[in-house]
Amino acid sequence: MLKKDKSSLLKVLSGICGNLSAGWFGIILITPGFEIAFNSNYWAILTQSIGFGILFLWLAFELERSSL
Repeated sequence: MLKKDKSSLLKVLSGICGNLSAGWFGIILITPGFEIAFNSNYWAILTQSIGFGILFLWLAFELERSSL
């Protein structure tokens, strides 16, 4: 029973991380439409979003793999 609960929890966390990753990548696609002047802060936000998107995508993959 404990194995099943752990597997379910890992799958839920994997789904949450996948959604967070999609949100970070969505920021990359949506933000350029709102920003008129490209400054250093703009590039920092996009770079940070790419990093977090990749991190959460990797975390979702690892959690899903460990839940099997």
